[in-house]
Amino acid sequence: MTTLPASVEQYLSESGFSGTEILILKHLLEGGAMTLRELAAKTGKSTGVLDSASKKLLSKGILAKGIINDTPKLKLSSSEAIVEWVREDRKQKQAVYERREKDLESFMASLSVDVSRADIQHYEGLSGLEKAYRKLLEECGGVMCHFLPVRHIETEDPLRDFLMQFFCLRYRQKVITRVIAHDTPLGRRYQSRDPFEHRQTVLVPEEVYAFNTEKVVAGDWVGTFNHAEQKAFLIRSKEMAQTEKVMFEAVWKQEMKKTVQSGAAVACAPAGC
Repeated sequence: MTTLPASVEQYLSESGFSGTEILILKHLLEGGAMTLRELAAKTGKSTGVLDSASKKLLSKGILAKGIINDTPKLKLSSSEAIVEWVREDRKQKQAVYERREKDLESFMASLSVDVSRADIQHYEGLSGLEKAYRKLLEECGGVMCHFLPVRHIETEDPLRDFLMQFFCLRYRQKVITRVIAHDTPLGRRYQSRDPFEHRQTVLVPEEVYAFNTEKVVAGDWVGTFNHAEQKAFLIRSKEMAQTEKVMFEAVWKQEMKKTVQSGAAVACAPAGC
């Protein structure tokens, strides 16, 4: 029997493994291959929760399915698979940090050149937030890009009525909203409404991409929205907007690629891939 040391468990958690995924790994290490029902009995988790977590581990190549005594069971594919996943996760995070540093350098350089010519606007209150959104819509050129931490469901949004009108206005002007949001229950609920809201949403790990306020890039404008304080800040800077767009596209492409790869892996798993 092999146990999972607490230090290794913490490292896996920091590398993006969920608590349920780590629980599955611990019990498979200790007890060998198991069915979902056996894991449920060992962990106290429902088979539905375990099935969802195990599919993620299967897509990562860390788990494999095998037939033991005519019964399909889950087992660890190899210890090296876990090490390789953690190593790749570390590389990706390092690349993100390096890109952020370069983006910050570019942004500060652009400010030093353009600060005397920048058009800066402040808005306060719910009516001010509405004016800021309309201003960005006027300047967007067909696409608005958002970094959005989803904090509540649609019916609890103080701007709910305005956002319904804003959607109709965007739709008439054929403006598409692209959103990068955190992969949380609220973020997934938000993404599920994309077909009805004329938008596209990509979900990213909150522990990797830590943005706390909404940021919108529209044309040469960049806006930040603090909904808790009901304040918005807009700045027109071509260099700043370009830097934000480059960062947005880099994150978008990286997460879309991971989503496609994960979907393909899960789709082919039943066929024995």
